[in-house]
Amino acid sequence: MFHPNTANIGHADRYAEGWRGKHTPSVAEVAALTVQYVNSPCLWSKGIRGKKHFRIATWIGLDFDENVTIEQSLKRLKEEDYIYVLGTTRSHQKQKGDYPPCDRFRVFLRLKNSCLNK
Repeated sequence: MFHPNTANIGHADRYAEGWRGKHTPSVAEVAALTVQYVNSPCLWSKGIRGKKHFRIATWIGLDFDENVTIEQSLKRLKEEDYIYVLGTTRSHQKQKGDYPPCDRFRVFLRLKNSCLNK
C-alpha cells in the first residue's frame, strides 16, 4: 500500500485513511513505491489502516535503528537468498534519542505465503 499524501511525511497520525492498494509482486514495484510514497507492506480495505481493515500482506517491513549496519544486512540477505528491498527512510536518517550514530533503514522481505484475513 502507499499513501499519495507526501506533504505530511513525518506525521503518522495523518495517514489513518486514504491508503491506496497495489498488488506489488515485483521487487522493482516495491522499491519504486518506497522511494516515492509513504508506504506499508499490508493492504487494508477501504483505504483505512487498522486491525479490523487488514486484508493481506505479501511483504513484511522491518525497521532497523541500531546494532546492525546496512552492509551487514545486505550480506546476510544475499547469503540467505531472500527477495527483499532495503532502503533508508526520512525518519530513519535522523539521530534518535541517545542512540550512537548508526545506520537506520527498513527492509521489506517477500513472504513465501501471503498473510490473509478473510
